[in-house]
Amino acid sequence: MTDAIKRFRRYSMDNLPKKDLVWLARTHFSKKADSDVTDDNLVELLKDKRTLKQIAYGEKALNAVLGDEESSKEISPYLMFSILYNKVVERFGFRIDESSWFGENTYSLLVGSEEEKENNLLKKEGFKDYLINVLISYSNKGFKQKYFIDMLKEKQRGHAFEKFQKDIEIGNYALFMVSQFSKHIEYRNKYKKRVGIEYYGDMGKAGFESASRAVFPKDDDKNMFRKLSRSFDTAVQSLKTMKEKYFRETPNSLILGEN
Repeated sequence: MTDAIKRFRRYSMDNLPKKDLVWLARTHFSKKADSDVTDDNLVELLKDKRTLKQIAYGEKALNAVLGDEESSKEISPYLMFSILYNKVVERFGFRIDESSWFGENTYSLLVGSEEEKENNLLKKEGFKDYLINVLISYSNKGFKQKYFIDMLKEKQRGHAFEKFQKDIEIGNYALFMVSQFSKHIEYRNKYKKRVGIEYYGDMGKAGFESASRAVFPKDDDKNMFRKLSRSFDTAVQSLKTMKEKYFRETPNSLILGEN
C-alpha cells in the first residue's frame, strides 16, 4: 500500500486509541464502570471486534455524542464521525432517480434495487473509513482552498507515480468540497461565474477513475477508487447529510489538530 493510500486508511475501528475504547466502555457500562474499575479492565471488554462495533454504533454512544459536547471532545474525530455517519446511513437511504435522501420507512421498499446496492456500499466499513479519513484530513487546521487547474498542471508535469497521487488528491478534494461547501460553490458559480457543482463532481469522478487504472495500487485499492468514482454522488450525500444534521458549521471548525 502506497503512502498516498495509507494516509486515507490511517484511522479505523481496528486501531482506535485507548481513550476511545475507555470512553466507549464507560459510556456503555455506565452503572458497572465505576471509579474502581481501571481503564485496562474497560479496554479488555472491547477486545472482540463485533462487540466493539455494536457498542460504538449503539444508542448510548450516539446519545453521548449528541447530548454532551464536553464528553464528545474526549474522543477522537474518527470515532465521533463514525458514530454520526453510521446513524445517517442507518436512518436514511439514497434514491437514485431523484438524487435525494429519504426516511427509513421508504428504504424497506427498495430491497433488491440499485438503491439498495448504493446504501449497502455506504455501510461497508472500508468505504466508510475512507470517507471519514478524507473528512478528517481536509478538516484539520491549515486547510486551504485549491484550484483544479493548478492540480492538473502539477499532474501534467509529474512522473507516473506523481500523476497517480494527484488523481487521488483531485478526487478527495472534490469529495470534501462538494460535501462540505456546496452552498459556497453554488454562490461562486451564480455570482462570480466560477465552476459549479457538476464540474467538481466530474473532476472527482475522473480523478478516482484514473487512480483505479494506475499500476501502483493493489486490486483492493483499485476497486475502492472505482467505487468512489461510480458512487461519488452517494458518498458526497452521506457526508453532506451528516454535516447538515449534526453540525452548525463545517467540521473544520471542530477539529483543530489530529489526535
